Amino acid sequence: TGPAFSMRIGGYNGPGGGELQISHIAVTNVPNQKIDVSTTGEYYDSYYGIYVPYTDYSFTAAAELLNVNTWTFAGNLILAIPESKFSPYIGIGGGFSFMSITSKVYVDENNRKLDTSTMGFVLEIPIGLRVWPTEKFFLWAEFEPTWEIILIPYKTDPPKLTSSDTFNLNASP
Repeated sequence: TGPAFSMRIGGYNGPGGGELQISHIAVTNVPNQKIDVSTTGEYYDSYYGIYVPYTDYSFTAAAELLNVNTWTFAGNLILAIPESKFSPYIGIGGGFSFMSITSKVYVDENNRKLDTSTMGFVLEIPIGLRVWPTEKFFLWAEFEPTWEIILIPYKTDPPKLTSSDTFNLNASP
């Protein structure tokens, strides 16, 4: 896992609040991933001289296959215990992410490495504790599991084949 950065702005009224978040994470050496591939179309079998339809399949990608840089834009709704020097909280949020995905290993039938960018969806569940040393300033510790769902449209030759590869990236900073 590489460097992570996050910036938030928000407000609270009593026990409830909300925040907008922009974050970046660079994930290198991604652990093993299960990848589900849904394909439509057909390929040309030159031996028989016919087009053959593709079928869907799944596989487990080896560790370190992917490198991912992600920018996330999300909003969170927060529920906290107010009026306390120690304020535990939990929230839920969602948004969008922009991902750049590369691989040093993956090569297609034209000897090209995977190098693509795509949009994805994000689900976040922030859980944490705020400590208020003064009325206007707080420190916090937080655990925020984040799930990012990405779709990688990938077109190959001949043009009769298109595929949409979907996988869940299971990595956190």
